[in-house]
Amino acid sequence: LWDVLQDPMVTPFFTLETLNPGETVNVPYPFTHVVDKTDIGNKVVVNWAWLNYRVVSTLINARYLQATSNTVISPCDKNPPPPTPPRTPTGLDCCERELISDGDGEIVYRLHHCDEHLDVQVDLDSALALAVTDEDKLTAYAAAREGWFAYIDDMYDRFMATASVAEKQIIMQEKAQFFRFIAVYEAELTTLYPDDPVMVQKEINTILENRLADLCLEYNRPGMTRKDCPDTLLSSGEEAVPGEKCAVRIEPIQDTNVFTMITLCQTHSGVFDDTRSAWMQQLNLLVSKRYSAAAEEDRALISTSRSAFGEWMKAREAFLRMIYPYGATVDKVVMQTVRYFAVTECAK
Repeated sequence: LWDVLQDPMVTPFFTLETLNPGETVNVPYPFTHVVDKTDIGNKVVVNWAWLNYRVVSTLINARYLQATSNTVISPCDKNPPPPTPPRTPTGLDCCERELISDGDGEIVYRLHHCDEHLDVQVDLDSALALAVTDEDKLTAYAAAREGWFAYIDDMYDRFMATASVAEKQIIMQEKAQFFRFIAVYEAELTTLYPDDPVMVQKEINTILENRLADLCLEYNRPGMTRKDCPDTLLSSGEEAVPGEKCAVRIEPIQDTNVFTMITLCQTHSGVFDDTRSAWMQQLNLLVSKRYSAAAEEDRALISTSRSAFGEWMKAREAFLRMIYPYGATVDKVVMQTVRYFAVTECAK
């Protein structure tokens, strides 16, 4: 029980959707433990429980809190020190994407890299600052790519280490579909920008960077509200003028932060609901136009890439539903991914 409780990804044995003011509930506790030789050797048996709860008020923002209760049974003269509760990470403990503005014609995110993962971004920024030729830039992106892949693999391994048999199938499927999509999408970008390999690697770097940030956030803060899809936003104070095509501007602003602005074109700025289905429709329309204009030898790759993206989105949704209790959160996160690729497709 000790090892299980220390694991922040353990599945709660009891959940309650709503507890009204003044209302009480008795929580069933199905856990049983038979004292064994290890317990006798340690001369202590400790039982701890953690309660995570969310306070919602019309006067304040929703807040996530944690309470700890315990019962200690010990044959020793002194009780053992209480164990450290599962940590509630702050922004410094996990990567996180924060939506700071969502006005007409612009969507602004601040992507924060945690202390564990920031070295890849810092090294990439330093290498690009010193790069003179395209070969230098490609070398910098290759090093970053290796770093992102290593951290992404590590995050998937962490999920696997605490997952049930059924959850492991979901995790492995999502990982396989993501890497398959990356491979096919890179090949597609290479045909689209045959004379600009730096552009290709920059785009792949952005996808890998954001995938790691999502995994880090989803592992360290399971079930919690994401800051990239809140009800209220901070104002960026910037005005964006929609152009003929959607555009994405990404630049580092601090050692641990990356600033992303998505500027929507006239066609895609506020003319339809900001939902996953609406953006998927736009993505399909844009890809169909490019497919029709593409050379015969490129069409098969475009179709394969679209199929790989669709399979990844299915696997990603199943993965997210394993983490977030609210379907609305899952829909928002999937929508953001689909919207990004629709916006970049428009930019092409």
